[in-house]
Parts: sequence; C-alpha cells; structure tokens
Amino acid sequence: MSRRRRKRKGPLDELIDLAPSILLLIFIYLWFKIGNPTVPAIIIGLILATSIGLALYFYRKRKRKLMESGMDLIDEMSGFLFEELLMEHFKKLGYKAKLTPKTADYGADLILEKADKKTVVQAKRWNQNVGIKAIQEVVGSLNFYQADQGMVISNSYFTSNAEKLARANNIELWDRDKLTEFLSKARGKQLSEEVIERSRAEEQLCERCGGRLVLRDGKRGRFWGCERFPKCRFTKSYSEQKTDEEL
Repeated sequence: MSRRRRKRKGPLDELIDLAPSILLLIFIYLWFKIGNPTVPAIIIGLILATSIGLALYFYRKRKRKLMESGMDLIDEMSGFLFEELLMEHFKKLGYKAKLTPKTADYGADLILEKADKKTVVQAKRWNQNVGIKAIQEVVGSLNFYQADQGMVISNSYFTSNAEKLARANNIELWDRDKLTEFLSKARGKQLSEEVIERSRAEEQLCERCGGRLVLRDGKRGRFWGCERFPKCRFTKSYSEQKTDEEL
C-alpha cells in the first residue's frame, strides 16, 4: 500500500520554495543600490532570522495540535474504531449520531442529525490519499438515507479528482488538516484513548489458542477470525455464534 502523500502545494508553499531566489535577488539589488555588501547582508540576515523564528513557532504550534488531536493514535486505529471515535465526538457536539450496519451500509458509515438536518458520513482511516470512490459512495447514500448533505472525513488527504467530484455534488470534505483542527479543540487525544481502552476491554480472545480475534469479511458476511491464522483457524460468527468454518 502506498504511503499517504502530503497535501498539494498551495500559493504559500510555492512562495516558500521561491524564497532563496527572492532573497538572492534582494541582496544583489541592495548591494548595487548601496554599493556596500555589509548592509544588504545584515538585512537578509534579519529576514532569515525572523523567518526561521516564525517557522519554528508554527511548527511547534502544529505539533501541539497534532498531539492534542490524538492523530498519532488515529493513524494506528482500525477503521471501525475511527468510526466510533467520530460518533462520540459528534455526540458531544449535540448531534444524534449512530453507526450504520457493518455490512450493507449503502455508502455511509455514520448518520448525524441536528436541527432537523440529516448528514451521512463516510469515514476513511487510510494511509494513502482518498480517491473518488469514497465520494461516489457517500453520494449514493444520500437518497437511501434521505439525507440533506454528505461528508467524507479522513485522517489523510484527497486526490484532486476526489475534490472536483465532491465540489460538483456539494459533498463536504474533512482532510487531515481540518480533522486535526476539529479534534484539537474537542479533547481528541483523551477521547481517542477512551475509545481504544473501551475496545480493549471488549476485546475477544480465541478459544483455541488465546490469540486476539479480529473482525474480517468473508463470502458469508462478517466474522471473527484468529489473528494467528493460518496456524490457528478458529472463527466465530459476528452474531457471537461459534463456528468451525475455515477462512
């Protein structure tokens, strides 16, 4: 699986890339204008010192937001836990929130209701950029759930084609930056830890070898399977009825 790519460069990023060339031109211009390289060197030095100071400030601010948001925990979560985390956050904001069925969700993972407005959410806890399929899925879920609007929320970024399709269908996108901003203001790290701890408390163990059971999808639907497969082939139906069916 390809790793998550950073968001595409904006005007500010392009300006930063051009900064060395711009500073060099300023230095040459001032040198010829003043006739002495000392003053231009001092001016450029002050500009560089200020720029480095600002860069460190914003770097530390961003790092603090990442820690407060719990994004490091989210990056290691399963998709199911990510959906639960979003549900808990929206509930704290006064939404009526519920998860859709794990199978046959018709393109939505979460249903939000507030002030007579229904929103369908597709949650993508991914390590790569999110493409148009996620947009298509949430667009398809609008009529099925009779929703007023759709959203796709991800811990990653979106491809340019996904952004275009979202704009054409009025789908709201929350990428990594927007999600970090949202969670950093809403006890993101603390709530992430609570969701993870609750999941561990509810964790199921294999009755044959004691290994952890993980949720998987098979031809007959969702089921619990031992993490030590293929050494251990124990499975358990998602409805908690034990089976000996092999993966």
